[in-house]
Amino acid sequence: MIAASNIFNKTKEAPPHIFTEEQLAALEIKAVVHNKGNNTYIYYSDDSAHHIYLLIKGRVKIGARSRDDKEIIKEIIYPGEIFGESVLAGNGTRHNFALSMDKDTKYLAISLPILKEMIKEQPDFGMKIMTQVGNKLRTMEKRLESVIFKNSRSRIIDFLKDRADSKGIPIGYEVLLKHRLTHQDIANLTSTSRQTVTTVLNDLKKKDIIHTYRKNILIRDLNLLQ
Repeated sequence: MIAASNIFNKTKEAPPHIFTEEQLAALEIKAVVHNKGNNTYIYYSDDSAHHIYLLIKGRVKIGARSRDDKEIIKEIIYPGEIFGESVLAGNGTRHNFALSMDKDTKYLAISLPILKEMIKEQPDFGMKIMTQVGNKLRTMEKRLESVIFKNSRSRIIDFLKDRADSKGIPIGYEVLLKHRLTHQDIANLTSTSRQTVTTVLNDLKKKDIIHTYRKNILIRDLNLLQ
């Protein structure tokens, strides 16, 4: 088993871009490039919707606020992923907000005419957009089923498993999650409380199933994560 401290210090997060360098280069010419600082809104709920966005650098939080002003996180966007895709369904108004989570966040704003042009010129590009939209729908369905049918502990463990599958960095038999999310972020994403997240993670640490360091999580053995 590799020492956890060495893994956290040496391993870099690999951006999961699925678009080719040529496609990204073409988009940067045709689309509008934006740069945002940390904790800056990209759009608000009820804003008019005219663009779909592609994240190049940093992370973006997609969420909403309840009537009592409680933040509800629906998803975290990572480099190479699209967001604001509801515009593709003809929704002219945003129902969520998008907030940058890191300094030097970079993304592309792609207007619908430009998007249609890119899809016409490069059908493979359109298929990748559709694949991402489909994956997002499946993820939301799984989260809804989890909230309805599973308890808080199971939802938190499911979150770790899903992150390991989609964003994890394999290190031998271990998997590193360099997600940089707070316990409150995980609570919002799993419809639990910060205290419950802390309790579950501490229990997994005591059993040596995970190891945590500066908002990163090392899963020692996915088979033991039950």
